[in-house]
Amino acid sequence: MFTRNPWLHRGLPLAAALALAVPAMGRAAEPAPASGADGGRLYQQRCASCHDAPNGSSRAPAKAALATRTPGQVFDILTHGAMAPMAAGLRDAEVDSIALYLTGSAPTHAASAMKDPDEAAASSGSFIAEAACVGAEPVR
Repeated sequence: MFTRNPWLHRGLPLAAALALAVPAMGRAAEPAPASGADGGRLYQQRCASCHDAPNGSSRAPAKAALATRTPGQVFDILTHGAMAPMAAGLRDAEVDSIALYLTGSAPTHAASAMKDPDEAAASSGSFIAEAACVGAEPVR
């Protein structure tokens, strides 16, 4: 004979509510994409001291020189190259915002598949292949 389980009737609505709530919680936890304004703030915090007015003893390229690079090159040098220590702890969206701030365009990551950005930058002469910011250790 079939007996009714009272927990089945109480637990089913709860399970349905959880099934609907969990995907919504995941979407709410995703960070919003960073903007060019965020990139300006991050640039001021992490980059400006070396790149806004490089002196004669600095090997840091000026901000105007950085602006001539592609967004993908800026992203790559910040995430995998000589400037990775300065960008440590930033999300990809925040690095994208710095690239957007400097170049006026957001990086397209599919096109940015460089194996070694320091090597590519050194061969093009456009970026310095060692960290030049005050207190930074060279990346080897």
